[in-house]
Amino acid sequence: MYTGGSGVDSLTATVTNADDDGAAVTMSDIENMTVRVSGAGGVQLLMGDASGIETFTANRLGSTLTLTDMTDLSTDLVISNQSTTAILDAEGLSLPGCASLFWRAGTSPGTCALHRKI
Repeated sequence: MYTGGSGVDSLTATVTNADDDGAAVTMSDIENMTVRVSGAGGVQLLMGDASGIETFTANRLGSTLTLTDMTDLSTDLVISNQSTTAILDAEGLSLPGCASLFWRAGTSPGTCALHRKI
């Protein structure tokens, strides 16, 4: 479990299909999280035990990133330096919080898909 302290905390991770696909992210009060996917195959991260994220950045994805089990997205979702698809699986998520999706200026955005399972 990663827990942020006072002030603004950041966590940057590079994940791969072989090592991290299906991994549960367990953290609280880390305001900025940046994830890069290295290699092919895509990575699914289980976000049900992550709280306090204000900005989640998907940066330089080598293949698809899927975030599942997000229960709170009162945060900005930033898609940066993309040449592939970033997927947010919004099951259980209140979609009004998803309105803050934007592309970082000056980058090739690729494709972003927002999904909601009913």
